Amino acid sequence: MCQCEERMQYALMEIAKDRMILIDALEYELMEELRESGDIQEANLKLDKEKQKYDEDYPLKVVSGVIKVNPDAKGNIKQHITENCKNKMYTTYLEDRRFHELGLVDIVFHSEDVEDDISFSALICSDINVESENERAITAFVAYADLSSFENILNRDFVLSIEKQSENTSNITEQNWKEYI
Repeated sequence: MCQCEERMQYALMEIAKDRMILIDALEYELMEELRESGDIQEANLKLDKEKQKYDEDYPLKVVSGVIKVNPDAKGNIKQHITENCKNKMYTTYLEDRRFHELGLVDIVFHSEDVEDDISFSALICSDINVESENERAITAFVAYADLSSFENILNRDFVLSIEKQSENTSNITEQNWKEYI
């Protein structure tokens, strides 16, 4: 019997007939809490009011991981991200049980895709640190301004599963960041 204790982070969740979404374990807990709150709309508004807002003075960071695509997403996801999802605001829901915003400045895709996941490196602007020894990836998704964070979870095409952060990037710029990959 295996002594290792590996925790599952992502699963598919049916939210409507013939509609599945990829969901992070913390997001699943959030959905259960919203459902049990009695007033999903009010609880949802409260979460967005408590969100850690983006600040352009946040430091630049080089991160890497895999892109996990929702099963209902259509078209070429790499092309979609390149054309529509760079220089955008992203949201993540973390262990502190709050949403946090970060900026995706640039992204490159690597050829070593694993199963249906797309390997990437990215330049982000964020106050969030990715702890390498942490078993848990940070799940980030595009934040559309006309939707709440909860609605963005339900309507996203993909997530960035951020697994690592490059060290010693104090002199990083938008021009030289790829040297730190």
